[in-house]
Amino acid sequence: MFRFLMWRLWALLALLAGSFQSMAAGYGEDYSGAGHWYLSAGYEAGHIDQELTGLGNVNVSGPLIGIGGVGPEGVRFSVGLVRLSDRDEEWVTSGTEADLWVPGSLSHRVRPYLILGAGFQRFYGDRNRDSDDSFFAGGGIDSAGVSYKFGIAFVANITDVLEMDAGFIHRRIRWDADILGEENEDSDDAHATANSFRLTLRQLF
Repeated sequence: MFRFLMWRLWALLALLAGSFQSMAAGYGEDYSGAGHWYLSAGYEAGHIDQELTGLGNVNVSGPLIGIGGVGPEGVRFSVGLVRLSDRDEEWVTSGTEADLWVPGSLSHRVRPYLILGAGFQRFYGDRNRDSDDSFFAGGGIDSAGVSYKFGIAFVANITDVLEMDAGFIHRRIRWDADILGEENEDSDDAHATANSFRLTLRQLF
């Protein structure tokens, strides 16, 4: 009995040693993805504070897709599309964005990135055109805007060429339209501030 227990103990210690050795070997590897290009798809959900329509603040969510590449020092550049809408699709925006991902340590399987980006947004809601508060009440024209964003994401390698990231994004959007209720030549352009969380899968090639 004692010999059997000792054998199981040695087997367990050998298994743990092998696991730690594998982890140590992976700790110093290069996970930058340098020289690769990639496709990504994900989902984003958050909250928008806006002054463009009479809807007030809205909770939004939607899909995102992108294509990008990894340059020197693991810095990444990507171009993507994101569509955000509320549950009733009274608020709908579609944006094209260019992002720069600046990495932290590249030798960890899970590592942080600073995200800086800019893009163009187009507003396609609200869909309630009969409402007095509707943006379309004044003629039914969609509004374009310029957006700037920053954020942080943690990227994890599932395999050498498959990654997953989770992050937080802050956007500031300036619309080519007046603040609701202040439509005159001296009024400021309407703004929106969006804070959201995102989850993305990325395939490197």
